[in-house]
Amino acid sequence: MAGCGGGSSPAVPAGAPDVLPPAAVSQFAATQGDGSITLTWSNPADADFQAVRVMRATDTVPVSAADGELLYTGADHAYLDTGLRHGQAYYYAAFAQDASGNFAAAATASATCAYKPFTFVAIPDTQYYSLDYPALFKTMTQWIVDYRREWNIRMVLHEGDITHKNTDSEWANAVAAITVMNNEVPYVLSIGNHDIPSSGDTAHFNEYFPYSAMKDLPGFGGVYESGKMDNSYYTFSAGGADWLVLSLIYNPGDAILTWAGSVARQHPSHRIIILTHAFLAPDDTRSSIGNNIWDKFAAKYENVTFVFNGHYTGGLGARLVSTGDNGNKVYQMFANYQTEWFGGKGQIRLVTMDPDARTVSVKTWSTMGKFYVTDDRNEFTFEDVDFGPLD
Repeated sequence: MAGCGGGSSPAVPAGAPDVLPPAAVSQFAATQGDGSITLTWSNPADADFQAVRVMRATDTVPVSAADGELLYTGADHAYLDTGLRHGQAYYYAAFAQDASGNFAAAATASATCAYKPFTFVAIPDTQYYSLDYPALFKTMTQWIVDYRREWNIRMVLHEGDITHKNTDSEWANAVAAITVMNNEVPYVLSIGNHDIPSSGDTAHFNEYFPYSAMKDLPGFGGVYESGKMDNSYYTFSAGGADWLVLSLIYNPGDAILTWAGSVARQHPSHRIIILTHAFLAPDDTRSSIGNNIWDKFAAKYENVTFVFNGHYTGGLGARLVSTGDNGNKVYQMFANYQTEWFGGKGQIRLVTMDPDARTVSVKTWSTMGKFYVTDDRNEFTFEDVDFGPLD
């Protein structure tokens, strides 16, 4: 019999084995969070209380201390359950245990996992900000930092052409603006054609964004060429899925694309975001560079989900949905505002994923003018998008 009244088990006669369970855990609750469930409870007051054993199942409530998956054993009053699948119901049972190994009756609770909408920010060509409007460049990155919680920003993607003339002053301006996000929001950079002199040397980029510093950014995974950031990848988690951003230099060669394929194969459970300077053109078709990347890499791997790029003029935005060789949908987006006033009016792309609605909603925001650009090239929604976990 479980203890009652004073909250303790009845006394056991001297010399008799203790077979009386402790009082049950009380006030056991499961509270839904962003992709997590918080379990809280109060422990019994029994003198011989030792621990609480928390079990979890996805089909029905665990009926014993050996039923289901063991989550926690200890004397604390709370446990955070993470790594859960969106839309899945989870059933919990907490069993108080005494020093003799007796278990109390179960205290039960349940909750359904849900992930909040989350956002990627795409920063198109910043070449004229670095050249002429460095304060506006800082305004863009500061806005991202200031609104990172409101928009649940999980990754920032710079689409290349960080500078216009590849000069030291431009790179210094770019560093001052981009590092505003350090320790605040994860980001990945891509190298554009304006960041590379005719010799093809990326020394300036690697001087101002050196491997020694970039490898310490959140999620850093690796590089193509030792000690150089020309081609790199980063991993992170959002919306219940694992993600991998693969940054490819402008017009990558075959050896780089072969390396990209090896990264994709090594991370089969990660959804891949290709970040490169040139891919989709303003007319909603892939350029010759884009087709080369598509044919030799992007189309071949079922975990490729998104492509982001800038570079082209003659239009401000474009999009294309293609089917890869394995039947997966690949969502490709181009944006470039460098031909607009002040090098682009401080415009950024806000790409928001809603796990419940299965939508990807794209908005374009001017951090300078504080307005949305609402034409159908700059504000649109992809419907019925699968961006859940691949495992």
